Amino acid sequence: MALSEEEKYELKALVMAALEDVVDPELGVDVVNLGLVYNVEVSDSGVVNITMTLTAIGCPLGELIASMVKEKLSSLDSRIKDINLEITFDPPWNPKMVTEKGRKILEKNFGYDVIGNLISSYGG
Repeated sequence: MALSEEEKYELKALVMAALEDVVDPELGVDVVNLGLVYNVEVSDSGVVNITMTLTAIGCPLGELIASMVKEKLSSLDSRIKDINLEITFDPPWNPKMVTEKGRKILEKNFGYDVIGNLISSYGG
């Protein structure tokens, strides 16, 4: 049975909330507030399609983060039938993608405005 638009909207909200529990082990900030999640779509048949990025090409934790995402979502809701995760670098991640919440977490974790410093070093 196909999911209604309301159910797809609800599942997308559940997925986004669950992704806030997937924390980058190096930075201590979740993938949503790091700005790594570009898009989440739920199909009529319950397939969740996620497009996300990593902070850098060749990130040594890329496979771990991808498996953490899939593991977190695999038992989230019985209406989720499959999870497709696409890692892209288009557009490439940049520090301006970090949310205000993510910025505050980084500042707490590292003791200074990490993102402000990165943005200054990127020239803008």
